[in-house]
Amino acid sequence: MQRLLPRLREQHGLDLCIGNSENSAGGAGITPDSADELLEAGLDLLTSGNHTFSKREIAAYLDRAGSRQLRPANYPEGAPGRGQAVIESRSGARLGVINLEGRSS
Repeated sequence: MQRLLPRLREQHGLDLCIGNSENSAGGAGITPDSADELLEAGLDLLTSGNHTFSKREIAAYLDRAGSRQLRPANYPEGAPGRGQAVIESRSGARLGVINLEGRSS
């Protein structure tokens, strides 16, 4: 991904890239290292889902000031991290992002 994303940004003129980090830790959850790897590859913001807290160490990472890793906004009150963010693109445009977890039966 570290070679592909910069090429895709250039080829398609991408001003902002958001990716889902779900199961980026070897196919099971998210760790600070797996989130950082995705951000270092060039993603601007990370979303997640029902496996957000599969790895306990992600909780403190989500609470860090300036974290670019979101958890679902519709998690219970008091859950670590935040479920929404306003981010600025490379051209200076601002975008609001809300990360929600859905369920179907």
